[in-house]
Amino acid sequence: RDWSSDVCSSDLSLTAAVDNESTNPDYLAGLGSALRKQVKLAGDVEDFVPPSPGDKVILDAAIQAIERSLVHDGDNPWTLFERGIILQQLCNQSDAIASFDAAAVLYGEAYPRQISGDAIDASSLRHTDLAALIRQRRALSYLVTNQPEKALTDQRYVVAIVPLSMHDQYILARRSEEHTSELQSRQYLVC
Repeated sequence: RDWSSDVCSSDLSLTAAVDNESTNPDYLAGLGSALRKQVKLAGDVEDFVPPSPGDKVILDAAIQAIERSLVHDGDNPWTLFERGIILQQLCNQSDAIASFDAAAVLYGEAYPRQISGDAIDASSLRHTDLAALIRQRRALSYLVTNQPEKALTDQRYVVAIVPLSMHDQYILARRSEEHTSELQSRQYLVC
């Protein structure tokens, strides 16, 4: 269902879903994640724009469900990661970074893994690579908040955990250099 097409009816539907009496943290985290996925996820610095009114309703319901989940299971790195993504989408980069930081501490470090050598395999972060996913999303928030050195550190970590093809490494290095020089010369007009 496209929730953003009708703000009024989606507001009532989302409120009913989040306000149910469930205290099951898995249900609440799943609901928050499912709602978050209804809104386009920014994939690059230029994609960070304030959410539309319809998207804001969805994201507000998503963050409410995630916060309720964290009340019952506050040490869940996946839920903190989802919280960080929602906060990114709401243009709250400082709280998103804090949420990613908490998730990274709870999840711990990951170590490089062997890959098949196939560029497609090497270029994709698997769902189980939470340590890399956390840092990948946090790097975007660092770039938006004009912290290119921290973003580059996170991106290097991602490359170490999930090795990229030579082509993807080249693109990553170019994008990091471009973002660093652009951020030093001007501020992005985003969130």
